[in-house]
Amino acid sequence: MANAGSKECDLESAGAGADAVAVEDALARVLASDKFRASERLRQFLIYVVQESLAGQAHRIKAYTIATEVFGRSADFNAAIDPIVRIEAARLRRSLEHYYLTAGVNDPLVIQIPKGGYSPVFHEGSAEVAVAGPRAQPDASVAVIPLQDLTGDPKQGYFAAGMTEEIQVALGQYPSIRIVPVTARDPGNAAYDEVDKSLATFALHGAIRKARDTLRVTARLIECSTKTQIWARTYDRTLTADNLIDVQDDIAHEIVVSLAENYGGAIIGSLARRSRNEEAPSNTAYDAVLRLHHYYNPGWSEPLWRETRKSLERALELEPDNVPVMVALAEVLVDGWCCSVTEAALSDLDRAEALLQNAISLDREYEYAFFPLALIEIARRNRAAVVSIAQRLVDKTSPLTNRLLAGWLLVVAGDYDVGEPILRESTERLSQFPRWAHHALMLCHLKRHEFDDALAEADAFEMPGLLWSPLNRAIALSYLEIGDEAGKAYASACELQPEVAVHPRRYISRYILDEELVDEIMAKLHSNQVLGDEQPAE
Repeated sequence: MANAGSKECDLESAGAGADAVAVEDALARVLASDKFRASERLRQFLIYVVQESLAGQAHRIKAYTIATEVFGRSADFNAAIDPIVRIEAARLRRSLEHYYLTAGVNDPLVIQIPKGGYSPVFHEGSAEVAVAGPRAQPDASVAVIPLQDLTGDPKQGYFAAGMTEEIQVALGQYPSIRIVPVTARDPGNAAYDEVDKSLATFALHGAIRKARDTLRVTARLIECSTKTQIWARTYDRTLTADNLIDVQDDIAHEIVVSLAENYGGAIIGSLARRSRNEEAPSNTAYDAVLRLHHYYNPGWSEPLWRETRKSLERALELEPDNVPVMVALAEVLVDGWCCSVTEAALSDLDRAEALLQNAISLDREYEYAFFPLALIEIARRNRAAVVSIAQRLVDKTSPLTNRLLAGWLLVVAGDYDVGEPILRESTERLSQFPRWAHHALMLCHLKRHEFDDALAEADAFEMPGLLWSPLNRAIALSYLEIGDEAGKAYASACELQPEVAVHPRRYISRYILDEELVDEIMAKLHSNQVLGDEQPAE
Protein backbone atom coordinates (compact mmCIF):
# COMPACT_ATOMS: atom_id res chain seq x y z
CA MET A 1 0.00 0.00 0.00
CA ALA A 2 1.08 3.55 -0.45
CA ASN A 3 2.60 5.55 2.38
CA ALA A 4 0.28 7.93 4.19
CA GLY A 5 1.82 10.84 2.40
CA SER A 6 1.56 9.37 -1.10
CA LYS A 7 -1.12 10.32 -3.61
CA GLU A 8 -2.52 8.36 -6.52
CA CYS A 9 -2.87 10.40 -9.70
CA ASP A 10 -6.33 10.57 -11.24
CA LEU A 11 -5.42 10.99 -14.89
CA GLU A 12 -8.92 10.40 -16.18
CA SER A 13 -9.89 13.74 -14.72
CA ALA A 14 -6.52 15.51 -14.75
CA GLY A 15 -6.03 15.08 -18.50
CA ALA A 16 -2.87 16.76 -19.73
CA GLY A 17 -2.26 18.84 -16.62
CA ALA A 18 0.60 18.73 -14.15
CA ASP A 19 -0.01 15.07 -13.30
CA ALA A 20 0.41 14.10 -16.94
CA VAL A 21 3.72 15.96 -17.11
CA ALA A 22 4.91 14.09 -14.01
CA VAL A 23 3.86 10.78 -15.54
CA GLU A 24 5.69 11.53 -18.81
CA ASP A 25 8.80 12.29 -16.76
CA ALA A 26 8.40 9.06 -14.74
CA LEU A 27 8.01 7.07 -17.97
CA ALA A 28 11.15 8.59 -19.44
CA ARG A 29 13.13 7.68 -16.31
CA VAL A 30 12.02 4.05 -16.54
CA LEU A 31 12.70 3.77 -20.27
CA ALA A 32 16.20 5.16 -19.79
CA SER A 33 17.12 2.34 -17.36
CA ASP A 34 19.34 -0.54 -18.50
CA LYS A 35 16.61 -3.17 -18.18
CA PHE A 36 14.16 -1.33 -20.41
CA ARG A 37 16.73 -0.15 -22.93
CA ALA A 38 17.58 -3.82 -23.51
CA SER A 39 13.99 -4.98 -24.12
CA GLU A 40 12.02 -3.37 -26.92
CA ARG A 41 8.97 -5.49 -26.12
CA LEU A 42 8.82 -4.24 -22.53
CA ARG A 43 9.35 -0.65 -23.72
CA GLN A 44 6.49 -0.79 -26.20
CA PHE A 45 4.15 -2.45 -23.70
CA LEU A 46 4.81 0.20 -21.05
CA ILE A 47 4.64 3.11 -23.51
CA TYR A 48 1.31 1.87 -24.84
CA VAL A 49 -0.49 1.50 -21.50
CA VAL A 50 0.85 4.79 -20.13
CA GLN A 51 -0.02 6.79 -23.26
CA GLU A 52 -3.51 5.28 -23.44
CA SER A 53 -4.05 6.32 -19.81
CA LEU A 54 -2.78 9.82 -20.48
CA ALA A 55 -5.19 10.07 -23.41
CA GLY A 56 -8.13 9.14 -21.18
CA GLN A 57 -8.45 5.76 -22.92
CA ALA A 58 -7.78 3.46 -19.97
CA HIS A 59 -10.96 1.54 -20.81
CA ARG A 60 -9.25 0.35 -24.05
CA ILE A 61 -6.37 -1.29 -22.23
CA LYS A 62 -7.40 -4.92 -22.62
CA ALA A 63 -5.58 -8.10 -23.55
CA TYR A 64 -6.98 -7.95 -27.08
CA THR A 65 -5.89 -4.39 -27.85
CA ILE A 66 -2.44 -4.95 -26.35
CA ALA A 67 -1.97 -8.13 -28.35
CA THR A 68 -3.06 -6.60 -31.65
CA GLU A 69 -1.66 -3.07 -31.30
CA VAL A 70 1.58 -3.78 -29.41
CA PHE A 71 2.55 -7.35 -30.25
CA GLY A 72 1.20 -7.52 -33.79
CA ARG A 73 -1.24 -10.36 -33.24
CA SER A 74 -3.99 -10.86 -35.83
CA ALA A 75 -7.61 -9.77 -35.42
CA ASP A 76 -8.65 -13.29 -34.41
CA PHE A 77 -6.45 -13.16 -31.28
CA ASN A 78 -7.83 -15.23 -28.39
CA ALA A 79 -6.29 -14.64 -24.96
CA ALA A 80 -7.51 -18.04 -23.75
CA ILE A 81 -5.29 -19.74 -26.35
CA ASP A 82 -2.39 -17.30 -26.72
CA PRO A 83 -0.92 -16.22 -23.33
CA ILE A 84 1.50 -13.59 -24.69
CA VAL A 85 -0.13 -10.61 -22.96
CA ARG A 86 -0.34 -12.33 -19.59
CA ILE A 87 3.28 -13.51 -19.84
CA GLU A 88 4.63 -10.13 -20.91
CA ALA A 89 2.54 -8.35 -18.26
CA ALA A 90 4.14 -10.52 -15.59
CA ARG A 91 7.59 -9.62 -16.98
CA LEU A 92 6.66 -5.95 -17.03
CA ARG A 93 5.47 -6.00 -13.42
CA ARG A 94 8.68 -7.72 -12.27
CA SER A 95 10.85 -5.31 -14.27
CA LEU A 96 9.08 -2.27 -12.84
CA GLU A 97 9.40 -3.74 -9.37
CA HIS A 98 13.12 -4.23 -9.80
CA TYR A 99 13.58 -0.74 -11.25
CA TYR A 100 11.98 0.85 -8.18
CA LEU A 101 14.11 -1.32 -5.92
CA THR A 102 17.30 -0.13 -7.58
CA ALA A 103 17.77 2.74 -10.02
CA GLY A 104 14.36 4.27 -9.37
CA VAL A 105 14.34 3.97 -5.58
CA ASN A 106 14.24 7.79 -5.19
CA ASP A 107 11.95 8.59 -8.15
CA PRO A 108 9.25 11.13 -7.24
CA LEU A 109 6.54 9.19 -9.11
CA VAL A 110 6.02 5.42 -9.35
CA ILE A 111 4.34 3.58 -12.23
CA GLN A 112 2.60 0.37 -11.27
CA ILE A 113 0.56 -2.23 -13.22
CA PRO A 114 -1.70 -3.79 -10.58
CA LYS A 115 -2.47 -7.48 -10.93
CA GLY A 116 -5.93 -8.22 -12.25
CA GLY A 117 -5.64 -5.83 -15.21
CA TYR A 118 -3.24 -3.96 -17.47
CA SER A 119 -4.08 -0.31 -16.77
CA PRO A 120 -1.32 1.56 -14.94
CA VAL A 121 -1.68 3.56 -11.75
CA PHE A 122 0.68 6.31 -10.67
CA HIS A 123 1.78 7.13 -7.15
CA GLU A 124 3.82 9.82 -5.53
CA GLY A 125 6.21 8.64 -2.87
CA SER A 126 8.35 5.63 -2.20
CA ALA A 127 9.05 2.44 -4.07
CA GLU A 128 7.06 0.56 -1.47
CA VAL A 129 4.05 1.25 -3.67
CA ALA A 130 5.61 -0.64 -6.54
CA VAL A 131 6.58 -3.75 -4.63
CA ALA A 132 3.57 -4.22 -2.38
CA GLY A 133 1.12 -6.60 -4.02
CA PRO A 134 -2.66 -6.67 -3.70
CA ARG A 135 -2.59 -9.35 -1.05
CA ALA A 136 -2.80 -8.09 2.49
CA GLN A 137 -0.69 -10.88 3.96
CA PRO A 138 2.43 -12.01 2.13
CA ASP A 139 4.02 -15.17 3.47
CA ALA A 140 7.49 -13.74 3.73
CA SER A 141 9.49 -10.62 2.99
CA VAL A 142 13.12 -10.80 1.92
CA ALA A 143 15.72 -8.04 1.88
CA VAL A 144 18.23 -8.90 -0.84
CA ILE A 145 21.48 -7.28 0.22
CA PRO A 146 23.73 -6.39 -2.76
CA LEU A 147 26.48 -8.98 -3.07
CA GLN A 148 29.88 -7.86 -1.85
CA ASP A 149 32.63 -7.86 -4.45
CA LEU A 150 35.76 -9.20 -2.71
CA THR A 151 37.72 -9.79 -5.93
CA GLY A 152 39.26 -6.36 -6.31
CA ASP A 153 38.41 -6.60 -10.01
CA PRO A 154 36.09 -3.81 -11.28
CA LYS A 155 34.70 -6.19 -13.91
CA GLN A 156 33.45 -8.52 -11.18
CA GLY A 157 31.68 -5.60 -9.54
CA TYR A 158 29.34 -5.62 -12.50
CA PHE A 159 28.91 -9.35 -12.01
CA ALA A 160 27.92 -8.86 -8.36
CA ALA A 161 25.44 -6.13 -9.23
CA GLY A 162 23.96 -8.19 -12.05
CA MET A 163 23.55 -11.26 -9.87
CA THR A 164 21.83 -9.21 -7.18
CA GLU A 165 19.40 -7.97 -9.82
CA GLU A 166 18.76 -11.50 -11.14
CA ILE A 167 18.03 -12.79 -7.63
CA GLN A 168 15.63 -9.93 -6.88
CA VAL A 169 13.71 -10.40 -10.12
CA ALA A 170 13.56 -14.20 -9.81
CA LEU A 171 12.35 -14.07 -6.20
CA GLY A 172 9.68 -11.63 -7.32
CA GLN A 173 8.10 -14.42 -9.40
CA TYR A 174 6.86 -16.12 -6.23
CA PRO A 175 3.45 -14.91 -5.03
CA SER A 176 4.26 -15.72 -1.41
CA ILE A 177 7.43 -13.60 -1.28
CA ARG A 178 7.73 -9.82 -1.12
CA ILE A 179 11.04 -8.13 -1.92
CA VAL A 180 12.04 -5.36 0.45
CA PRO A 181 14.08 -2.54 -1.09
CA VAL A 182 17.55 -2.02 0.36
CA THR A 183 18.77 1.51 -0.21
CA ALA A 184 22.19 1.62 1.49
CA ARG A 185 24.77 2.60 -1.08
CA ASP A 186 27.92 0.82 0.04
CA PRO A 187 27.74 -2.99 0.15
CA GLY A 188 30.57 -2.97 2.66
CA ASN A 189 28.71 -0.67 5.03
CA ALA A 190 27.85 -2.06 8.45
CA ALA A 191 24.22 -1.12 7.80
CA TYR A 192 24.01 -4.22 5.71
CA ASP A 193 24.88 -6.48 8.60
CA GLU A 194 21.45 -6.17 10.17
CA VAL A 195 18.03 -5.60 8.67
CA ASP A 196 15.19 -4.31 10.83
CA LYS A 197 12.88 -7.24 11.60
CA SER A 198 9.92 -4.89 11.18
CA LEU A 199 10.87 -4.41 7.52
CA ALA A 200 11.76 -7.95 6.48
CA THR A 201 11.42 -11.53 7.66
CA PHE A 202 14.70 -12.59 6.08
CA ALA A 203 17.86 -10.98 4.74
CA LEU A 204 19.93 -12.57 1.98
CA HIS A 205 23.66 -11.80 2.15
CA GLY A 206 26.37 -12.84 -0.26
CA ALA A 207 29.83 -12.22 -1.60
CA ILE A 208 31.94 -13.14 -4.62
CA ARG A 209 35.64 -14.11 -4.67
CA LYS A 210 37.95 -15.07 -7.52
CA ALA A 211 41.05 -17.26 -7.68
CA ARG A 212 42.59 -17.51 -11.16
CA ASP A 213 39.74 -18.67 -13.40
CA THR A 214 37.48 -19.90 -10.58
CA LEU A 215 34.70 -17.72 -9.25
CA ARG A 216 33.28 -18.49 -5.80
CA VAL A 217 29.90 -17.13 -4.72
CA THR A 218 28.74 -17.51 -1.11
CA ALA A 219 25.18 -16.83 0.01
CA ARG A 220 23.45 -17.04 3.37
CA LEU A 221 19.91 -16.41 4.57
CA ILE A 222 19.45 -14.74 7.95
CA GLU A 223 16.22 -14.72 9.94
CA CYS A 224 15.93 -11.08 10.97
CA SER A 225 14.01 -11.60 14.24
CA THR A 226 16.59 -13.98 15.71
CA LYS A 227 19.69 -13.00 13.69
CA THR A 228 20.26 -16.70 13.05
CA GLN A 229 21.54 -18.21 9.85
CA ILE A 230 19.04 -20.73 8.46
CA TRP A 231 20.65 -21.47 5.09
CA ALA A 232 24.03 -21.10 3.41
CA ARG A 233 25.64 -22.32 0.20
CA THR A 234 28.89 -21.95 -1.71
CA TYR A 235 28.99 -22.06 -5.52
CA ASP A 236 32.19 -22.53 -7.51
CA ARG A 237 32.26 -21.96 -11.26
CA THR A 238 35.00 -21.84 -13.88
CA LEU A 239 35.02 -18.57 -15.80
CA THR A 240 35.85 -18.18 -19.46
CA ALA A 241 35.83 -15.18 -21.74
CA ASP A 242 32.28 -15.79 -22.93
CA ASN A 243 30.39 -17.51 -20.11
CA LEU A 244 30.11 -14.72 -17.52
CA ILE A 245 26.40 -14.07 -18.08
CA ASP A 246 25.59 -17.80 -18.12
CA VAL A 247 27.43 -18.31 -14.83
CA GLN A 248 25.62 -15.34 -13.32
CA ASP A 249 22.20 -16.65 -14.36
CA ASP A 250 23.01 -20.21 -13.29
CA ILE A 251 24.09 -19.33 -9.76
CA ALA A 252 21.25 -16.84 -9.27
CA HIS A 253 18.77 -19.51 -10.32
CA GLU A 254 20.24 -22.10 -7.94
CA ILE A 255 20.07 -19.65 -5.05
CA VAL A 256 16.44 -18.75 -5.74
CA VAL A 257 15.34 -22.39 -6.14
CA SER A 258 17.02 -23.29 -2.83
CA LEU A 259 15.29 -20.41 -1.07
CA ALA A 260 11.84 -19.98 -2.57
CA GLU A 261 10.40 -23.20 -3.96
CA ASN A 262 7.46 -24.70 -2.09
CA TYR A 263 9.15 -28.08 -1.89
CA GLY A 264 12.44 -27.97 -0.02
CA GLY A 265 12.81 -24.18 -0.08
CA ALA A 266 14.56 -22.68 2.95
CA ILE A 267 12.10 -19.79 3.37
CA ILE A 268 8.88 -21.80 3.47
CA GLY A 269 10.56 -24.55 5.46
CA SER A 270 11.74 -22.13 8.12
CA LEU A 271 8.37 -20.41 8.43
CA ALA A 272 6.48 -23.70 8.58
CA ARG A 273 8.75 -25.12 11.29
CA ARG A 274 8.49 -21.96 13.33
CA SER A 275 4.71 -21.94 13.07
CA ARG A 276 4.49 -25.61 13.95
CA ASN A 277 6.74 -25.27 16.99
CA GLU A 278 4.77 -22.43 18.54
CA GLU A 279 3.10 -23.61 21.73
CA ALA A 280 0.10 -21.37 21.15
CA PRO A 281 -0.04 -20.58 17.43
CA SER A 282 -1.99 -17.56 16.38
CA ASN A 283 -5.24 -18.28 14.58
CA THR A 284 -4.36 -15.91 11.80
CA ALA A 285 -4.59 -16.49 8.08
CA TYR A 286 -0.84 -16.25 7.92
CA ASP A 287 -0.36 -19.08 10.40
CA ALA A 288 -2.99 -21.24 8.71
CA VAL A 289 -1.25 -21.03 5.33
CA LEU A 290 2.07 -21.89 6.95
CA ARG A 291 0.43 -24.96 8.44
CA LEU A 292 -0.45 -26.04 4.91
CA HIS A 293 3.23 -26.05 4.02
CA HIS A 294 4.02 -28.11 7.10
CA TYR A 295 1.23 -30.50 6.14
CA TYR A 296 2.79 -31.08 2.72
CA ASN A 297 6.43 -31.37 3.72
CA PRO A 298 6.43 -34.49 5.96
CA GLY A 299 3.90 -36.32 3.82
CA TRP A 300 0.17 -36.78 3.99
CA SER A 301 -1.66 -38.08 7.02
CA GLU A 302 -5.38 -37.98 7.74
CA PRO A 303 -5.12 -36.43 11.28
CA LEU A 304 -2.88 -33.66 9.96
CA TRP A 305 -5.22 -33.19 6.98
CA ARG A 306 -8.19 -32.66 9.31
CA GLU A 307 -6.21 -30.32 11.57
CA THR A 308 -5.05 -28.25 8.61
CA ARG A 309 -8.54 -28.05 7.15
CA LYS A 310 -9.97 -26.89 10.48
CA SER A 311 -7.29 -24.21 10.80
CA LEU A 312 -7.93 -22.90 7.28
CA GLU A 313 -11.71 -22.90 7.74
CA ARG A 314 -11.25 -20.74 10.83
CA ALA A 315 -8.84 -18.42 9.02
CA LEU A 316 -11.28 -17.94 6.14
CA GLU A 317 -14.00 -16.91 8.57
CA LEU A 318 -11.65 -14.22 9.88
CA GLU A 319 -10.46 -13.07 6.44
CA PRO A 320 -13.03 -14.13 3.81
CA ASP A 321 -11.26 -12.28 0.96
CA ASN A 322 -7.76 -13.57 1.67
CA VAL A 323 -6.58 -15.17 -1.59
CA PRO A 324 -3.82 -17.42 -0.17
CA VAL A 325 -6.26 -18.80 2.43
CA MET A 326 -8.93 -19.48 -0.20
CA VAL A 327 -6.44 -21.38 -2.34
CA ALA A 328 -4.93 -23.26 0.60
CA LEU A 329 -8.34 -24.41 1.80
CA ALA A 330 -9.28 -25.45 -1.73
CA GLU A 331 -6.07 -27.50 -1.91
CA VAL A 332 -6.95 -29.30 1.30
CA LEU A 333 -10.51 -29.97 0.15
CA VAL A 334 -9.21 -31.39 -3.14
CA ASP A 335 -6.76 -33.54 -1.18
CA GLY A 336 -9.73 -35.10 0.57
CA TRP A 337 -10.70 -36.53 -2.79
CA CYS A 338 -7.14 -37.17 -4.01
CA CYS A 339 -6.22 -39.15 -0.91
CA SER A 340 -9.64 -40.84 -0.69
CA VAL A 341 -10.43 -39.69 2.81
CA THR A 342 -13.98 -40.46 1.73
CA GLU A 343 -15.80 -40.86 -1.55
CA ALA A 344 -18.25 -38.30 -0.23
CA ALA A 345 -15.40 -35.82 -0.67
CA LEU A 346 -16.66 -35.35 -4.24
CA SER A 347 -19.06 -32.77 -2.81
CA ASP A 348 -16.07 -30.85 -1.49
CA LEU A 349 -14.76 -30.46 -5.04
CA ASP A 350 -17.61 -28.09 -5.91
CA ARG A 351 -16.79 -25.94 -2.92
CA ALA A 352 -13.09 -26.04 -3.74
CA GLU A 353 -13.81 -24.92 -7.29
CA ALA A 354 -15.91 -22.01 -6.03
CA LEU A 355 -13.07 -20.93 -3.72
CA LEU A 356 -10.53 -21.14 -6.53
CA GLN A 357 -12.66 -19.21 -9.00
CA ASN A 358 -13.23 -16.52 -6.38
CA ALA A 359 -9.49 -16.36 -5.69
CA ILE A 360 -8.72 -16.05 -9.42
CA SER A 361 -11.30 -13.29 -9.81
CA LEU A 362 -9.53 -11.35 -7.05
CA ASP A 363 -6.00 -12.09 -8.28
CA ARG A 364 -5.87 -13.85 -11.62
CA GLU A 365 -2.09 -14.18 -11.53
CA TYR A 366 -1.93 -16.04 -8.22
CA GLU A 367 -0.63 -19.17 -9.91
CA TYR A 368 -0.97 -21.46 -6.90
CA ALA A 369 -4.71 -21.56 -7.64
CA PHE A 370 -4.37 -23.41 -10.91
CA PHE A 371 -2.97 -26.77 -9.87
CA PRO A 372 -5.85 -27.68 -7.51
CA LEU A 373 -8.20 -26.43 -10.23
CA ALA A 374 -6.53 -28.89 -12.62
CA LEU A 375 -7.01 -31.72 -10.10
CA ILE A 376 -10.73 -30.95 -10.07
CA GLU A 377 -10.75 -31.23 -13.86
CA ILE A 378 -8.93 -34.56 -13.56
CA ALA A 379 -11.71 -35.76 -11.25
CA ARG A 380 -14.18 -34.80 -14.00
CA ARG A 381 -12.07 -36.51 -16.70
CA ASN A 382 -11.82 -33.20 -18.59
CA ARG A 383 -8.54 -33.73 -20.42
CA ALA A 384 -8.72 -30.53 -22.51
CA ALA A 385 -9.10 -28.37 -19.39
CA VAL A 386 -6.17 -30.15 -17.69
CA VAL A 387 -3.90 -29.54 -20.68
CA SER A 388 -4.97 -25.89 -20.85
CA ILE A 389 -4.06 -25.31 -17.21
CA ALA A 390 -0.75 -27.13 -17.67
CA GLN A 391 0.12 -24.84 -20.58
CA ARG A 392 -0.47 -21.83 -18.35
CA LEU A 393 1.83 -23.21 -15.65
CA VAL A 394 4.62 -24.27 -17.99
CA ASP A 395 5.71 -20.72 -18.81
CA LYS A 396 9.50 -20.64 -18.40
CA THR A 397 9.26 -17.48 -16.30
CA SER A 398 7.20 -19.31 -13.69
CA PRO A 399 8.63 -20.79 -10.50
CA LEU A 400 10.19 -24.21 -11.02
CA THR A 401 7.49 -25.90 -8.93
CA ASN A 402 4.91 -24.71 -11.44
CA ARG A 403 6.84 -26.37 -14.24
CA LEU A 404 6.92 -29.57 -12.20
CA LEU A 405 3.16 -29.40 -11.77
CA ALA A 406 2.69 -28.70 -15.48
CA GLY A 407 4.81 -31.69 -16.47
CA TRP A 408 2.90 -33.96 -14.09
CA LEU A 409 -0.45 -32.75 -15.45
CA LEU A 410 0.59 -33.25 -19.07
CA VAL A 411 1.77 -36.81 -18.41
CA VAL A 412 -1.40 -37.66 -16.48
CA ALA A 413 -3.38 -36.21 -19.41
CA GLY A 414 -1.50 -38.53 -21.79
CA ASP A 415 0.75 -35.93 -23.46
CA TYR A 416 3.97 -37.82 -22.68
CA ASP A 417 6.21 -36.30 -25.34
CA VAL A 418 5.69 -32.77 -24.01
CA GLY A 419 5.15 -33.53 -20.33
CA GLU A 420 8.01 -35.91 -19.57
CA PRO A 421 10.91 -33.54 -20.48
CA ILE A 422 9.35 -30.79 -18.36
CA LEU A 423 8.81 -33.19 -15.47
CA ARG A 424 12.33 -34.60 -15.58
CA GLU A 425 13.95 -31.16 -15.86
CA SER A 426 12.01 -30.01 -12.80
CA THR A 427 12.75 -33.04 -10.63
CA GLU A 428 16.45 -32.84 -11.52
CA ARG A 429 16.72 -29.15 -10.63
CA LEU A 430 14.62 -29.15 -7.45
CA SER A 431 16.48 -30.10 -4.28
CA GLN A 432 13.27 -31.79 -3.08
CA PHE A 433 10.07 -32.61 -4.88
CA PRO A 434 6.80 -34.27 -3.88
CA ARG A 435 6.80 -38.04 -3.98
CA TRP A 436 3.63 -38.17 -6.05
CA ALA A 437 5.71 -36.93 -8.99
CA HIS A 438 6.98 -40.51 -9.23
CA HIS A 439 3.49 -41.61 -10.37
CA ALA A 440 3.83 -39.67 -13.62
CA LEU A 441 7.40 -40.89 -14.12
CA MET A 442 6.13 -44.45 -13.70
CA LEU A 443 3.56 -43.87 -16.44
CA CYS A 444 6.29 -42.64 -18.78
CA HIS A 445 8.31 -45.82 -18.23
CA LEU A 446 5.24 -48.00 -18.79
CA LYS A 447 4.62 -46.30 -22.15
CA ARG A 448 8.23 -47.02 -23.17
CA HIS A 449 8.10 -50.62 -21.88
CA GLU A 450 10.82 -49.88 -19.30
CA PHE A 451 9.21 -51.98 -16.63
CA ASP A 452 12.11 -52.25 -14.16
CA ASP A 453 12.33 -48.45 -14.15
CA ALA A 454 8.56 -48.24 -13.72
CA LEU A 455 8.80 -50.41 -10.60
CA ALA A 456 11.62 -48.22 -9.25
CA GLU A 457 9.40 -45.15 -9.62
CA ALA A 458 6.47 -46.95 -7.99
CA ASP A 459 8.68 -47.83 -5.02
CA ALA A 460 9.97 -44.24 -4.79
CA PHE A 461 6.37 -43.04 -4.51
CA GLU A 462 6.16 -44.72 -1.08
CA MET A 463 3.80 -42.75 1.17
CA PRO A 464 2.53 -44.89 4.08
CA GLY A 465 -1.20 -44.72 4.55
CA LEU A 466 -2.02 -43.84 0.96
CA LEU A 467 -3.51 -46.50 -1.31
CA TRP A 468 -1.63 -45.16 -4.34
CA SER A 469 1.69 -46.51 -3.05
CA PRO A 470 0.72 -50.20 -3.12
CA LEU A 471 -1.60 -49.73 -6.11
CA ASN A 472 1.20 -48.31 -8.30
CA ARG A 473 3.46 -51.12 -7.11
CA ALA A 474 0.82 -53.69 -8.08
CA ILE A 475 0.61 -52.17 -11.56
CA ALA A 476 4.38 -52.17 -12.13
CA LEU A 477 4.80 -55.73 -10.82
CA SER A 478 2.03 -56.91 -13.16
CA TYR A 479 3.97 -55.58 -16.15
CA LEU A 480 6.97 -57.57 -14.90
CA GLU A 481 4.77 -60.69 -14.66
CA ILE A 482 5.41 -61.01 -10.92
CA GLY A 483 1.84 -61.95 -10.12
CA ASP A 484 2.23 -63.07 -6.49
CA GLU A 485 3.92 -59.85 -5.40
CA ALA A 486 1.48 -57.79 -7.46
CA GLY A 487 -1.41 -59.55 -5.73
CA LYS A 488 0.02 -58.75 -2.30
CA ALA A 489 0.46 -55.08 -3.21
CA TYR A 490 -3.09 -54.91 -4.57
CA ALA A 491 -4.44 -56.49 -1.38
CA SER A 492 -2.65 -53.80 0.64
CA ALA A 493 -4.34 -51.10 -1.45
CA CYS A 494 -7.74 -52.73 -0.82
CA GLU A 495 -7.07 -52.79 2.93
CA LEU A 496 -6.41 -49.04 2.86
CA GLN A 497 -9.49 -48.37 0.71
CA PRO A 498 -11.98 -51.27 0.43
CA GLU A 499 -13.74 -49.52 -2.47
CA VAL A 500 -10.77 -50.38 -4.67
CA ALA A 501 -11.84 -54.03 -4.68
CA VAL A 502 -15.35 -53.04 -5.82
CA HIS A 503 -14.34 -50.46 -8.44
CA PRO A 504 -10.71 -51.16 -9.42
CA ARG A 505 -10.79 -49.31 -12.74
CA ARG A 506 -12.23 -46.20 -11.07
CA TYR A 507 -9.21 -45.96 -8.79
CA ILE A 508 -6.58 -47.14 -11.26
CA SER A 509 -7.70 -44.51 -13.78
CA ARG A 510 -8.07 -41.70 -11.28
CA TYR A 511 -4.75 -40.15 -12.31
CA ILE A 512 -4.51 -41.63 -15.79
CA LEU A 513 -6.61 -39.90 -18.45
CA ASP A 514 -5.05 -42.03 -21.19
CA GLU A 515 -7.82 -44.62 -21.54
CA GLU A 516 -5.70 -46.81 -23.81
CA LEU A 517 -3.11 -47.13 -21.04
CA VAL A 518 -5.83 -47.83 -18.48
CA ASP A 519 -7.14 -50.67 -20.68
CA GLU A 520 -3.62 -52.07 -20.92
CA ILE A 521 -3.11 -51.89 -17.14
CA MET A 522 -6.42 -53.63 -16.48
CA ALA A 523 -5.47 -56.39 -18.92
CA LYS A 524 -2.11 -56.89 -17.17
CA LEU A 525 -3.77 -57.11 -13.76
CA HIS A 526 -6.25 -59.69 -15.09
CA SER A 527 -3.60 -61.77 -16.86
CA ASN A 528 -1.56 -61.95 -13.65
CA GLN A 529 -4.69 -62.91 -11.72
CA VAL A 530 -4.46 -59.83 -9.55
CA LEU A 531 -8.03 -59.07 -10.61
CA GLY A 532 -10.48 -61.92 -10.98
CA ASP A 533 -12.83 -62.43 -13.90
CA GLU A 534 -15.71 -61.43 -11.64
CA GLN A 535 -14.54 -57.80 -11.52
CA PRO A 536 -17.32 -55.48 -12.71
CA ALA A 537 -17.07 -53.61 -15.97
CA GLU A 538 -16.89 -49.84 -15.38
